[in-house]
Amino acid sequence: MGRLQFIKATKKRLLFGALLFVALPAVAAAGHGMGLSTVAAHKVTSTTKLKVRPARARQGKTVTFKATVKFGRRYAPAGTRVVFKVDGIRLGIAAIKTRGVATISTRVATPSGSRIAGGRHVVIAKYAGSARVKKSRASKKLFVRCPGPRGWCESLLADPNPAVGTAVYAGEPLTIVAMNDRRFGAAGARARAILSTGQPLAVTAKATHGKRPHYVDSNDVPKRWGHQLLLRFRLPANLAPRRYAVLVTAYERDGDSDQWYWPITVKPTPPSLPYTIAGNVATPLYPGRAPSRIDVSFTNPNAGNGGYGPVGVRVARLTMTISRVSAPAATGLHPCPISDFALTQFAGAYPFLIPQGSSSLQSLGFAEATWPSVRLVNRPVNQDGCKGATITLTFAGGS
Repeated sequence: MGRLQFIKATKKRLLFGALLFVALPAVAAAGHGMGLSTVAAHKVTSTTKLKVRPARARQGKTVTFKATVKFGRRYAPAGTRVVFKVDGIRLGIAAIKTRGVATISTRVATPSGSRIAGGRHVVIAKYAGSARVKKSRASKKLFVRCPGPRGWCESLLADPNPAVGTAVYAGEPLTIVAMNDRRFGAAGARARAILSTGQPLAVTAKATHGKRPHYVDSNDVPKRWGHQLLLRFRLPANLAPRRYAVLVTAYERDGDSDQWYWPITVKPTPPSLPYTIAGNVATPLYPGRAPSRIDVSFTNPNAGNGGYGPVGVRVARLTMTISRVSAPAATGLHPCPISDFALTQFAGAYPFLIPQGSSSLQSLGFAEATWPSVRLVNRPVNQDGCKGATITLTFAGGS
């Protein structure tokens, strides 16, 4: 490496005590990283402006967000991407088309909408910047009227259970607490929940107390939340595993309300467990006697949906066979073969569902005439070999 050398001047009185230094150019050895530093390129300043139309929207209204981006004094070129967020959650990305303008529109307060419920919101348009242009952003306020005669959003939705972000099973019950500083009254029974598929969910409301707001929506938190309603509803049992949302609305005594979008992720139902089928001959069998009907029973251990609610197993086929005959009185002269017995299969309608737990054809509502049956065939020979015989039945079911 080259060495920086200094030559020190001789101290003289005429210089009034000053020291003179002369620096010679340094010689840098190649490959040792010494050299001149570069100055970073100057970035162009960007500006973003945002308009929200309308700034106060009714339920179901389409709202348009319009961002105008400039690079210095010129409009940002077509294709420049702008990110739009509402309350910190990304709504979407739009590309500039002309004159620096990027727009995005969405319907508010609809079950399958943009997750913008009634209440106060902050909208942000952001240009992320580039190697040559600085980033910029702009924000505006948006108010969506809540259901009710005045459109005010005064109560508080809090303490969702399961917690936000927890995956759930189809059929699982959900609860959330509506809080207010005044009594809800009979209006509390008007609480409703609508799935993003558009399906309304039955809601039950029950007075409760002592809940703390683990989640609050974008509206003002009441100073007192001593008046509370526990809202309970259940997801449909046939929901496919994917993301959904529930638009929850809680009404107050005066008709005003509060809304919140509850993001829901449904996870796959655990694999089904085998169910068992059994049945006994209810009456003794004699040659020429009427068949003995068999009330087939089922045991379904599936508490699927993670144990939330009974899970029916679909049965599309039910068969019965005789797998063995034990006849202690049978001889070579008087046998008792399987062919001495005749079966009649189940004649009810397919498919049918067997619920979780124990059930039978009778409890499922099937008429006795549809039950399977077995009889001893009356043959023109001595059938004493079948006296005291025991038959073993085998059942099979398919879906």
